[in-house]
Amino acid sequence: MVGDNITNYSRPVLSGTTIVNSKISLFVAGEEYTATADSEGKWSIPVSNELEDGEYNYYITATAPDGRTGNYSDYFIIDTKDPDISFTLNGELRNDITNVTMPLLTGLTEAKSTVSIIIGDSEYYTTSNSVGEWSIQTTRALQEGINNYTVTVIDQAGNNSITQGTVTLDTTILPLTGIKFSHSADDRNSNTYTPTIEGWGEPGAMLTISIGSRSRTLTIPESRKWFFAVPPGFIQKGRTTQYISFKETDPAGNSNQKNIKFNFFTDKPDVSADLSPDSDTGIHGDKITNNLSPTLTGKISSARLSPDMIGRSKISLTIDGVTYSNISVDKNGNWSFKLPVELSPGYIYHYTVNASDFVGNTNSYTSFIKTSPLSGSLDIDSITGQNSIIETSNKLPTLSGTATIGSELVININNTSQKVSVDSSTGAWTYKVTESLGDGKHTFTLVEKNKNGKINTFNGYFIVDTRAPELTASISGIKDGKIHDPNVVFIGKTEPRALVTISVLGGTYQTKADN
Repeated sequence: MVGDNITNYSRPVLSGTTIVNSKISLFVAGEEYTATADSEGKWSIPVSNELEDGEYNYYITATAPDGRTGNYSDYFIIDTKDPDISFTLNGELRNDITNVTMPLLTGLTEAKSTVSIIIGDSEYYTTSNSVGEWSIQTTRALQEGINNYTVTVIDQAGNNSITQGTVTLDTTILPLTGIKFSHSADDRNSNTYTPTIEGWGEPGAMLTISIGSRSRTLTIPESRKWFFAVPPGFIQKGRTTQYISFKETDPAGNSNQKNIKFNFFTDKPDVSADLSPDSDTGIHGDKITNNLSPTLTGKISSARLSPDMIGRSKISLTIDGVTYSNISVDKNGNWSFKLPVELSPGYIYHYTVNASDFVGNTNSYTSFIKTSPLSGSLDIDSITGQNSIIETSNKLPTLSGTATIGSELVININNTSQKVSVDSSTGAWTYKVTESLGDGKHTFTLVEKNKNGKINTFNGYFIVDTRAPELTASISGIKDGKIHDPNVVFIGKTEPRALVTISVLGGTYQTKADN
């Protein structure tokens, strides 16, 4: 700038005017330089030695032809260094990104320098102040996305610097989505007070998660998916609900926030199991069945769970070394499962039911069932023996027993085989002998073939006895044909274990014969 005594020439030229033909002496930086004014009194002296950057005082003496003299002194500044430039914009957080459409541009450079900025399609000018600060308020909105800019600074010495770059205008932010508990059967319900929360957001944004008075901040990764493990103590034990705040702020300063209610269920569910009424053959509740593919039923319940939540529970059943999973549960917690295979008759089978509610709380129930063996004996109406259920006086007795539901049953007695019907709901069967049997022991064999072709057998016997037993009797304590002891004892002999009935003086007394 003319007249500011600043130059970017290291060998400056000093000039001036005086009396025509005067002798000029210049003293600067320890050197003397001379010249003579021309016919118009003009003079010019170049400094031949290169000067370093800095301030220099100089002294000039002019001597006219008639001997008169004049003096002049001043200073100048050598400045050959290009000015430094800094550039910032309001709304910026990092990496020249802003969400302000007409940002305020500010920076630092040399004092009283001229600053020009071209950004987008607009150009702006200003001058830095005495400490080099400058600011320009843009008046035309930037375009969304990348905007190129050029900053040019010219200092007082005429040195100039240019810097170029980009400013990104970002006025939007990706929303927070998919916020839920990780590895949970339900998005916002948990069975632990230290769950891991996950969600989706804008890459590079800062996410602040606040739970009550406590908070943590993380950076959302490039994959957009973030995870946060809730530290112990952030959620008070015993709470059933907790609001959690999620605030996302991107590098441009855009932000959004969500407050989400989460639920906590930590109680174990109750679970029960037993044979279904249709499978509980015989005496109900005795856990015995002759259905080799029985149905087990039960219930899962929990005081705090709604029907919809209960209906999302899971049941698995382990029996005979096999686990059956994903057994369905209705909204009332009821479940039912029919074994797809047949068990063997005459065995005890222990089973375990594992229950998991919709948030992962688990409980188990263990019990057993017993499968009825193939059986047969004299029907109760055919039993006439007083001391054994295998004796009858009926030559055409009825046999009865139980078999596997749905099986085919054949009875062989006296070398004669006959099919026998099996009740489809109870497994009970009866068979009446059609050919008269003689006295003595008679054997029979039951052969059962179930639906899968498996064969089971049972061997039994019974005794037919149609003869009246022989009998002798006497009285103890008789002498001379008279009874002398009031405690009369009757003694005698008959068939082993036969029931003996004595009637005397209107009274009846019974005893059993020994072996």
